[in-house]
Amino acid sequence: MRSARRTATVTTCAPTLVQAIAQDIFLRFLAEHPDAWRAVSATIADRLEWANQWRLEYAAHDVLTRVARILLMLSERHGHPTPDGQDLGLPISQEELGHLIGARRDTVVKCVGLLRSRNLIKTAYRRIIITNPGGLRALAQIGS
Repeated sequence: MRSARRTATVTTCAPTLVQAIAQDIFLRFLAEHPDAWRAVSATIADRLEWANQWRLEYAAHDVLTRVARILLMLSERHGHPTPDGQDLGLPISQEELGHLIGARRDTVVKCVGLLRSRNLIKTAYRRIIITNPGGLRALAQIGS
């Protein structure tokens, strides 16, 4: 299998270079570079821990709390400050938020509207800005 190079442009991001690497080439590289293998293993462990944490979230909290928690988590991982507050740092729809927390789109729409009415967030097309992180943390039942 040959490597393929493609450039994809996303409206909100800079052009991105994507490259596919054949499995045998990648495994050989990891065998020759133990530090790379440790980095890949750490990333896999981090993703597994994140997935397990969210499975527990489904059972422990209502949808509004889960929406608040995922917004805070995304903001911590990908966000950046803006004059209006903390931008999540990635374009996301309310339907995609629902997929992340195991909730229906219409329920997420209601929750986002409630967060907006409480002045905890601002929204635009595929964009969410946390305007009151302390209030959102309190709602999410997360200590400061």
